[in-house]
Amino acid sequence: MSEHHAEPDHAHQLKARMRLDLKDAMKGRRTAEITVLRILLAAIDNAEAPDIGSAPLQVTGLSGEVERLPLSPDQLEAILVAELRDRERAAAQLTPLGQAQRAEALLREAEIVRRYCGG
Repeated sequence: MSEHHAEPDHAHQLKARMRLDLKDAMKGRRTAEITVLRILLAAIDNAEAPDIGSAPLQVTGLSGEVERLPLSPDQLEAILVAELRDRERAAAQLTPLGQAQRAEALLREAEIVRRYCGG
């Protein structure tokens, strides 16, 4: 097996873990967690999407999925860290504007993202 199989496997495992956590959050009606997990899964899916130029120009018969781009563990981490930092930056900007409740909500979201960082 080539090295390329190990990296996509990491992405697959992380997304599978997130999907299980999403299912659990939905059962528990934890709306903030549901929202964050959906955003993270979408961000990873978007990063795995091939350039539009690689899609077939015409589809006949049964349409098939275009193969997803493999993401390295470093690329996955970069996606998660970007989501984490976005929330932390927004919270820091909202606090001095008197929007402490929204800032706290963003920091709680950041903690959800942090569960998936670094590992």
